[in-house]
Amino acid sequence: MERQTLQFGRMTDALDRRTLRVATAACFVVAFFLFAFFYLRMAILWDADSYYHLAVARLYAHDGLGAKIPWARFSLLGRGGDKEFLFHVFLMPFASLLDPAVGGRLALAVLNAALATAVANLAARAIGAWGFAVPLWLWVAAPPFFTRVVRLRPELAALLIILVAIPFAAKRNWLALGLLTAIFTWTYTAFQVFVALCVIWWLLDWFAGTRGAGTTDDATQDSGLRAQGLAWPLAGAAIALIARPYPIENARLWFVQNVQFFFNTVRLDVGDEIRPPSLERVGAASVGWLAALAVLAVVAMRSRVRAHPFARAAAVPAIVFTILFLGMVRMATYFFPLATLSILFAIGPSLRTQHSGLRTRAIPLTLLLSTLLALPLALNPTFVHIISGAPVVSESDWEAFGRAVPPGAKIAATWGDAEIYALWAPQGRYLDVLDPIFMALPFPRQYAVQRSMFSGEHPDLPLAAKADLDSDYIALDWSDVPRVLIDRIKADPRLRVRYGGYNVLAEVVGSNAFIVDWAVMSDRMAAPVPYPLSAPLRAIEGFIDAHRVTNARCATFARMESGPARLAFAPYGQSAVAIDGRVVLATDGVAANLAAALPVTIPAGPHRLDIRTCEARGFNGFYLRR
Repeated sequence: MERQTLQFGRMTDALDRRTLRVATAACFVVAFFLFAFFYLRMAILWDADSYYHLAVARLYAHDGLGAKIPWARFSLLGRGGDKEFLFHVFLMPFASLLDPAVGGRLALAVLNAALATAVANLAARAIGAWGFAVPLWLWVAAPPFFTRVVRLRPELAALLIILVAIPFAAKRNWLALGLLTAIFTWTYTAFQVFVALCVIWWLLDWFAGTRGAGTTDDATQDSGLRAQGLAWPLAGAAIALIARPYPIENARLWFVQNVQFFFNTVRLDVGDEIRPPSLERVGAASVGWLAALAVLAVVAMRSRVRAHPFARAAAVPAIVFTILFLGMVRMATYFFPLATLSILFAIGPSLRTQHSGLRTRAIPLTLLLSTLLALPLALNPTFVHIISGAPVVSESDWEAFGRAVPPGAKIAATWGDAEIYALWAPQGRYLDVLDPIFMALPFPRQYAVQRSMFSGEHPDLPLAAKADLDSDYIALDWSDVPRVLIDRIKADPRLRVRYGGYNVLAEVVGSNAFIVDWAVMSDRMAAPVPYPLSAPLRAIEGFIDAHRVTNARCATFARMESGPARLAFAPYGQSAVAIDGRVVLATDGVAANLAAALPVTIPAGPHRLDIRTCEARGFNGFYLRR
């Protein structure tokens, strides 16, 4: 390579090694301070996963690297496996030596600075000194990418390892790739992706070597040496899979998340990040990114210079993650930077051979204009809201919630909320964290109950929490749940609010407010039977559930009731109330919502009370409250 140096005011063809190293180090320092300034302004970290990873890192710092996750009573994660072990080790000083919330923001700044530096270094090798402007352009011009890297997740570390691997793959340094494979496997669950990249790199190198071999003996000898190269990445993955805490449990987690997960997505409460992206929306949001690369490609077409030596190695992960991105939104983390670098390595030499002023002006002008074009699109409403310091929830609310949680409290919460509570209320014991598949597979019944509770469909939150989820408390963020769920908590005397900020902690307590002694008859019964009550949980019985005694669509409940009395009736589905055989109330149901209960007046004296209820949305029953 011809040695060139930076000259003030213009871009040179290439950078000598010393200049590249100095510029790369300077890039990291500048990027870290810029990202730290930016992220320390955030009122909260972007998503719940960020807080969970900090909670695990703090746990390891205090209890050792062999500590089991205590916040997942109904989850495979509670058995000791850790899919992102090395990522949590990296976070340990940030979560233990500093306030975890501040440390998390600084860790996010470090990771983003490292990614920006890796991108800048590779881009500078492709197009010269202006490559150090590529990260700023990329972070602004590709909003789908930015909304991913602002989250403190192990994907950032995985992307960094792939970027570091590209030069080693180009130089066929299989020992280095073996070490990176081990690091990747310790850091991120989808180790098979990095192994696949190594295999593809090896196959391309093998075919290229076979075509270039002069004689049969040379080809045989060269093939043997090349075959030995692939052994390093395979050995690196194997060692990392075994040399870690709880390797068997970790293998089970890998299989569940990387295989079984994709056969169960329909029945899981997962976000849109695992869905295919809308190409129209991605294209509209990334118009600045697309326009810049298109312009540079057109300019490069004026020359027929061969691509950069790194081009083939960079194209492999770019193509792989382009395919993955078409199937899953979250792959934007990898697609945008890898596709950018692949294109720059392909056209960089051609750009550097252009004559006249085109060479010196094409890259900076294109990056500048496309950045200005993309800037309005980069203002993601969610991130602007977080940066402005006025989100709906706040870390001070989570901190106050944490103070209200008793030590060892068994709490029913969604897996997403539990991730946040793990950091702010680590003394609590929740149901599941990080991914619903880890609860849905080993505990399908409990997972179904959890989903119906927090969707607002389940009529009896206290009993479901105690009987099905072995929980004494219910916790949730009321700003992000259905209104009917809030009504159920407010109107139920068996739920005592221990903390009532944006996050709610409600304790399950006993109550005698409900009438629960009934005889029941359905269309399939020859004679009435007593309604069965749970003796250990009788104090919190409230909802009369016809499914305990019959699978018939409708059932009739009867008892003697003395008046005068005014009762509150809240049936789930279509129902009718009769006093001494005369119907006094008929309704289509109120989903057993006590806040919408209907009045029933009992005249003075003893009377026969009959209630007929029918099934709706899988539930059949009612509340009758004094």
